[in-house]
Amino acid sequence: MKKGLLNQIAEDYWALLPNAQEWTRKGAECMRRSGEWVQILGFNASRFDDRYIPRCALQFLWIAGPASGSFVPQELKTDKGAQRWISKGEHADRREKIFAAMLDQFKPRIDGPLKSEEVVLLLQQDASSYWPHAYALAIVEARAGRREAAALRLQEVRARADFASNAHIRDRSIELAALLEARDSQEMQLHLEAAERAMLDSLHLKEDGSLREPSS
Repeated sequence: MKKGLLNQIAEDYWALLPNAQEWTRKGAECMRRSGEWVQILGFNASRFDDRYIPRCALQFLWIAGPASGSFVPQELKTDKGAQRWISKGEHADRREKIFAAMLDQFKPRIDGPLKSEEVVLLLQQDASSYWPHAYALAIVEARAGRREAAALRLQEVRARADFASNAHIRDRSIELAALLEARDSQEMQLHLEAAERAMLDSLHLKEDGSLREPSS
C-alpha cells in the first residue's frame, strides 16, 4: 500500500471522529494529548497487498527514549479474535462499520475524553508482565506520594531489565530507581518536564497537542 493511500485512509477516519477537533493528523496517524498521555490512532499497511489494520496505542510523555507508542497497544480484531485486515475495496464500501468496530474495541474510547484515571486502570491490567506499564505506574504512584507502591512497580521493571538485552529497558530501570530515590520532589518534576519536552518534540507536537511545524 502506497504512503499516499494510507494517509488518505487516516484522513477518512479522522473525518468520522465526532471529536475530531481534539485530534491532530500527521501522515497515517491521528494523535491527541491529555496531560501526560498522547493517544495515537494509526493504520499499519500490509507489506504484501493493499490492506491495512487499524491500531490504537498510548505514549507516556514522562519517559525518555523513542516515541514507540508502546503503552496499551491494540489492533482491530475480528469476532474470533484474529487481526482484522481491511482491503482497499472494503474501506471504500464499509469504513463506517469498520469505524464503529474501532469505537467499540479501542480503549480509552477514541470518541470520548482521554482521562488519566482510565489509562491507569488499563495499565494495571498487565503491569506485572509488561514493563512499560509498570514504569508509568511507578511515576504515577510516586507523584501521588505513594512511595511503597512506586517501589513495588520499580521491582517489576527491574525484574524485566535484569534479563533483557535491550539497553533501553536497562537504562529506564536505572533512571526510574534514581527518580524514586530523589528526596526533592522538584528534582523529579524537572526531570519529567524535560522528558515531556523531548517526547513532544519526537512526536512533532506542541504542548497543546497541535502539530509542530518542521523547522526550516
